[in-house]
Amino acid sequence: LPSSSSTVAWCEEHIYLSPRVPTSEPGQWRAENVAALCRPGGPLEALDDDGVENVVVRKGSQTALTTTAYAWLAKVMATDPSSALIVINSAQDAKEKSDETWRPIWEDSHSLERFLPRDRRKNWTKLFQRINNSPVYWVGANSPGRLGSKPIRRLILDEVDKYPQQTK
Repeated sequence: LPSSSSTVAWCEEHIYLSPRVPTSEPGQWRAENVAALCRPGGPLEALDDDGVENVVVRKGSQTALTTTAYAWLAKVMATDPSSALIVINSAQDAKEKSDETWRPIWEDSHSLERFLPRDRRKNWTKLFQRINNSPVYWVGANSPGRLGSKPIRRLILDEVDKYPQQTK
């Protein structure tokens, strides 16, 4: 799948949010449903800029940022695959997000199915997936040992306000 298009255009063409995805707007992914994230100079445009290394988004609850971040990562895994780590506040929540949102994006977006591993039992669990021959790891922020043990190129820190407080 070509990567020359912007993330917004790519997602509108390739990402389908089935009714299995917890979203108020199932169907083909549309920029108008997440307009604040797709505005000029916004987060998705920044992610398309090779000179940008970090994108931080402050937002309210239930703004579809998580699903949009997963749509961006799906584009990356399909067009420029490399290792990724998604950190959620707990391992249990990581398993749920992986299963309830990430998996349906890949299984229900027909143009992405071909990137799924043939041996799904070995290469697709709730905390690990091999997509387009690259690993995607899911870790709970409450597992510091697991956080530092993965060589990754891309990192998504989701809902950091819910991470456990660390004390020394």
